[in-house]
Amino acid sequence: MSGLAGELSGRSREELQEILSRQEKILLNKRFVQTLPDKGKKITDFVEKVRQALEALEEEEEKQASLSTIGTEFQVRYQQALAQRRNAERETVKEEENLLETGRTNQPNTEGVMEASTPAGGAEDLVEALGRVNLSEEKNRPLRDTVINSPPRNVFSATQSQKKPHYIEVLDRADADKEKHRFKPNQQRNKGSGSSSPGHSSGSATPLSAEARRQRDRKHLDDITAAKLPPLHHSPAQLLTLEESAALLREQTRKQQEVQARLAAQKLAEGLTVTMSGYNPEGVALGTYREVHDDGAVSDED
Repeated sequence: MSGLAGELSGRSREELQEILSRQEKILLNKRFVQTLPDKGKKITDFVEKVRQALEALEEEEEKQASLSTIGTEFQVRYQQALAQRRNAERETVKEEENLLETGRTNQPNTEGVMEASTPAGGAEDLVEALGRVNLSEEKNRPLRDTVINSPPRNVFSATQSQKKPHYIEVLDRADADKEKHRFKPNQQRNKGSGSSSPGHSSGSATPLSAEARRQRDRKHLDDITAAKLPPLHHSPAQLLTLEESAALLREQTRKQQEVQARLAAQKLAEGLTVTMSGYNPEGVALGTYREVHDDGAVSDED
């Protein structure tokens, strides 16, 4: 029963209703309930938990339904506002087109008036006037194109100021950094033009050949960078065949066995070496048992 109570949160509404109906049927059997040790108290508590789970599930479903309704209503309002915005833009475009049409229809009348007012020899003035009319028409045309081609804006989005793209800012910052001369501690500072560069020679120096310039640049790179491998003290690794590898292995094994045999013989010789040392238990030098008197006579012990 406790295991079922722990799994109520993950069950659907139909499963909870089925569990509730089964438990209620068990409670209706009074004879069976009376035979239980707790008189059906656990079943009653479990039924209460199932009912609470059902109520919580119903509340959650109601919240989801209300949220979906609000979302649908918001979407409908957004579509309506967007449609109104597009209609207003279309009407604006139509009004501008009508203004352009009226301007074009009035253009021949102005030309006729200009022809009547201009003398016979004023052809240059007429060409200049027609050029002005074409220029004014070209000025009005981009406005209409921008209005037609402009995408519909979201009425609910906040108006944001146009910012400079990020990559433009990065490029500007990089150009600004290029102008700064970096301090190079491994080079001597030139008094005339700042830090000296290995690739540019002074005006008074003689021009170098291509090989000399290459050697100088290589030496400069060796001085300023640590990303170069040190010179090799031995020959680089070589690929060997299986026969050569086996021969080298046998030779190395033979040398190792010879060294081990020599060390074993040396240890054995050190263990068998017998050293003869003097034995003097009394700590007295040998030959002192004879005592010589002043007169040169031998003692009585002899």
